[in-house]
Amino acid sequence: EEWRKDWESRQLPRYFAHYSPEFWSDSAPNLAAWQTQKREATQNKTWLKVELNNIGILRYPGNRALAVVTFDQYYRSDSLTQSAKKRQFWVKEGNTWKILYEGAGLPPT
Repeated sequence: EEWRKDWESRQLPRYFAHYSPEFWSDSAPNLAAWQTQKREATQNKTWLKVELNNIGILRYPGNRALAVVTFDQYYRSDSLTQSAKKRQFWVKEGNTWKILYEGAGLPPT
């Protein structure tokens, strides 16, 4: 929930703090490239809203704490409306959970 709120706030340092330094996505090979994309996409927006539904969490046991989170994302801003199925891999770094991977699938039905 904090991740979603920080994204809606458009306070990018707070939003970026949810991501691992090892982060990658379908659209960016590393965290720095992804942050550049997000800065460009966010800079001219005056507002945005993100709604998450059908959230599922699967936690993997083992040496490295890992959880896969899936959800339907509904995104609206003053210049864009879209929906997508999302998948995130969260990893525990120290005492904090961070997003290691994020990808989108087909729009939710």
